Amino acid sequence: MFFHRSDLDSYVSHDFSQANIVVRHNINDSHTLNAYIDELQEVVEDIAGPEIKVNIVSENLMVNKAAEDLMLAQIKALVLLLALIFIIMSVMFTSFRGGAIALVPAVIPIAMMFGVMGYLNIPLNPGTAMVAVIGIGIAVDGTVHLLARYNELCRHTSDYVAAVNLAVKEEATPLIVSSIALSFGFGILLLSNFTVIAQFGALAAVTMLFSIYANLLITPIIMARVRLIGLYQIIGMTVDKKVLEESPLFKDMTNYQRRKAVLISELNEFEEGDLLVEQGTVGRDMYLILSGEAEVIRRDGDKSRQLATLQAGTIFGEIGYIRETERTADVKALTKISALRFDYERMQKDLKFFPNIVAKLNFNISYILGERLADMVSHSKKD
Repeated sequence: MFFHRSDLDSYVSHDFSQANIVVRHNINDSHTLNAYIDELQEVVEDIAGPEIKVNIVSENLMVNKAAEDLMLAQIKALVLLLALIFIIMSVMFTSFRGGAIALVPAVIPIAMMFGVMGYLNIPLNPGTAMVAVIGIGIAVDGTVHLLARYNELCRHTSDYVAAVNLAVKEEATPLIVSSIALSFGFGILLLSNFTVIAQFGALAAVTMLFSIYANLLITPIIMARVRLIGLYQIIGMTVDKKVLEESPLFKDMTNYQRRKAVLISELNEFEEGDLLVEQGTVGRDMYLILSGEAEVIRRDGDKSRQLATLQAGTIFGEIGYIRETERTADVKALTKISALRFDYERMQKDLKFFPNIVAKLNFNISYILGERLADMVSHSKKD
C-alpha cells in the first residue's frame, strides 16, 4: 500500500497472478550454478506448494545451458571421431593394435590443448570447440605416414628399431614443415579483432606444434614394440599365386594367410652371381625362391661341384633355421632372384603379433623337415 503501481510492475502482474523474484549472484562456474539452480528449484517448489507454478528463467541460464550443450556436443564429437579413427586404422592395418597406436598421437595434442585452455582460462566456445577435431585429423595424418613407411621398411630388415629410426628420419622433415606451415597459417588469425576467432587461431597453432611432439617422440616408441601389416599391402601384393599355393611352407593356409605370411617375412633381391648362402657360414634363416633360378655348389678345397638347381617355389636352409649350424654348400643365383628370407629371431618376435600365422609356418617347417628325414631314411635303406 506504500508503493506506486509503477514500482510493482517489474515484480508482479496487474492481477497479482504472477510474481517475479530477482536473484543476483557472482557464480561463474556452470557446474556449480546448475547445482544451486536444482537446489533452489526444489526449495521454492516446496515453499510455494502444488497450487503455485515456479519457473526459474534468465539470460544467464540460457547461456549456461548453451555452454553445457556445447560441452556435451564436444565430448560426443570427440568420442565418435576417435571411435571412427580406431575402426578405420584397425581395418587399414588388419589389427586392433593399429587402431590403438593411431589414437595415442591423436589424443596427446588434444589433451595438451585442453590443458593450455585450463591454465590460461580460455573458455570453450564455438571457435575453440573446433580445434580438437582439426588437431586430431592433422595428428592422424602424420601417424599414417609414419606407420606406412615403417611397415615398408620392415619388409627388408629384421631390426625393427632400425626400421623405426629410418622411418622417422625420412618422414620427419615433411611432417615438421607441414605442421609448422599450418601453425603459422592458423596463427594469422591472432590478428583478428573477434576474440573467438583469435582464440581459435592461437589454440590451433599450438596444437599443430603439439602434434609434432606426439608423432616424432611418442609414436616411434610405440612403433618399435609392434609389427603391423597393412591391408593395402595385402591387396596390392604382386607375388606369383601359384608359387605360394604349391609351396609346402604355406600348406593348409588361406590366400589371405599366405599373403600375410609373405609380408611378415623379409623380401630379398639378388642379382646374377650373388651368393644367397655361403658355405661355412653360420645362420638361422631359410629361403623360399619366388622367382629366378639358383644352383647349389659344394666346395672341397680347390674343387667344386654342382649338387642341384633350385627353381621358383624351392625352399632351402630349413635345417639352419631350426638349429644354428654351419652351411654345407653355396647357393648362387643363376639369374636375377626374388626370395623370401625367414629369420628365426624375427619369427620369434612376430610370434606375439601374428601367433596363428607363425604357428602354421613353424608347423609346416616341421612337416618339411619330417618329409626330408623320411626321404633320407628311405634312400639309406636302398643303399
